[in-house]
Amino acid sequence: MIAPMEVGLLLAAVVLWLVPVALVVYALVDAVRRPSANWAAADQNQTMWVIIILSGALLPFVGPIVYLIAARPKLKAAA
Repeated sequence: MIAPMEVGLLLAAVVLWLVPVALVVYALVDAVRRPSANWAAADQNQTMWVIIILSGALLPFVGPIVYLIAARPKLKAAA
């Protein structure tokens, strides 16, 4: 039988892994689905942002959060 503390640690490990992965996936899907016209109107480079987002796989949270804060609002305004 698994001790309650082990279950808590396992749950924490899953959450700490799942949240960054979900954030990377969300930001990547958002960036890829934006039309090219939005990127041009916002004066942003889609390829660069996809690379930054994917760097979130190496540095969790950094790439996706930077995209969601810096680029996404400009793209929404340009839509």
